[in-house]
Order: sequence, then C-alpha cells, then structure tokens
Amino acid sequence: AALQLAENFFRRDLAPGELARGLARIKLAEEVRRAEGVARRAELLPPDYDAAAPLEERGSALREVLGDAGYPWPEVSWAEAFRVAGFDPQDPVLRSVRKLLAIPDPLLDRCDRLGVTRSAAEALAELGDDDRAARLLDAVEKAGDPGLVTPAVDLMVSDPSLDPAQAVAMVQSAR
Repeated sequence: AALQLAENFFRRDLAPGELARGLARIKLAEEVRRAEGVARRAELLPPDYDAAAPLEERGSALREVLGDAGYPWPEVSWAEAFRVAGFDPQDPVLRSVRKLLAIPDPLLDRCDRLGVTRSAAEALAELGDDDRAARLLDAVEKAGDPGLVTPAVDLMVSDPSLDPAQAVAMVQSAR
C-alpha cells in the first residue's frame, strides 16, 4: 500500500479522500505492525489471532488485547507514517497533505463525490470549522460547480462573518 501511494502521490488528479485514507491506512498498518510486536514479546496474542485478517480487524483485536493487559497503543505520528510511505516528513509538499489529514472523513467523502480537487480541499481545510466547510460544500453542490470552493474559501477567510452560501453567490456573480 505504501509503494502504491508513493507512486500515486504526485498525481494531482488523486482525489483528496483517497490520499488521506491511503495515508491513514499506512499509519494504521504501522501501528498494527508495532502492536503485533508488543503483543508477541509479551505473549499476549490469542491463539485465534489471524495475522491475515483485514487490517481494521487486527487493529481492533490488538487494541483490546493490549488495553486489557495495560499496554498503551503504539501511536505512530504522521511524520513516522510519511517516512514509512517513503516521504521526507520535512518536504514542503507534505504541508498541503497535512491539511487534508485535518479534514474529517465525511467531508472528504463529499469532496470526492463532488469532484473537488486536492488543492480546493486543502483550501477548505483553511476554514478550520467543519460546520462551515459542510455548509460551503452544500452551497457548491447546489451551484453544481466544484471550482467555486477555493475562491469562496478565500472570501470566507478574509471575512469570517460571511455565510458560505453568500460566498458562493459572490463568486458566481463575479464570474
């Protein structure tokens, strides 16, 4: 998965949600790998543990086993996840990716469904308010033009009192 993501990382047509979910999966895979190591060393792996089970199932089982035994979950930072994926965590390009990682999955799903570009999703993250971002996506969806996201965000950032629907209407009228 890390190799596939690394190969696709610089494709600008990669949907924002795909990129964020890919990185989250790499992060979880590394956490599970470390958790399996802790559980093996502590002889905590249950006899029915399936190392070939889906990643999420293994993670859930290991969280339970480690938690019951008083072991902390081996959290992996985003910088470590970037390294696992073959990226330099200090690469300036990753600043924009970090913005995507701050957007909740339901909003990323909507961005993907609406055809919002990666750079527009990064702009959406600048709002720092999930409710306003959702309302902006509502207005963009109603207008039927995902290209309205970035200029509407710019207006909303410069005037925080501006309603998302108003920002979209202003951008439309200026075009």
